[in-house]
Amino acid sequence: QVAASLPEAYKDVDYSPILDSAGHSHAADWCNEPYERGTLYPEKLIHTTQNGLRVRSKSESIIAGMLETYGIPFRYEAHLKLGGNDYYPDFTILNPQDNKIVYWEHFGMVDKEEYAESMHKKMENYIKHGILQGDNLIVTMETKDSPLNARKIRNTIKAHLLQESRAFDTT
Repeated sequence: QVAASLPEAYKDVDYSPILDSAGHSHAADWCNEPYERGTLYPEKLIHTTQNGLRVRSKSESIIAGMLETYGIPFRYEAHLKLGGNDYYPDFTILNPQDNKIVYWEHFGMVDKEEYAESMHKKMENYIKHGILQGDNLIVTMETKDSPLNARKIRNTIKAHLLQESRAFDTT
């Protein structure tokens, strides 16, 4: 079993929500299912994660790499239809705590006016369709003067996806 072979630091992580009674992962099946990916600007997929996934930014590469390291199942830029609009959230995650879908949007240029306006429109549509930060949406942001870093990403993953967290509790 994979969980048994992990370093000591991961021994306290509860993997039961993503394993069946025989210890097989449902998450692996979900990750390997084909899905519609974003096709806009493929030339901007210039950063590569430790497992070979090509992403658009260094921050996305760090996020993906840490999700991979922690064994958190995700899809990169998977299609999401909301009303009449098509979106491709940066990460669609199968939350290992409860097997519910969580979206992670990283907004990497919020100090640029046009980018920030687009971000606000996207967030308004997410809210309109029940995708809410603190429920089923993780949002990270950065500016040129305040870049995202590995520590912030790790803390976000630990807070929302690895340990019991009230942030995604629907009760």
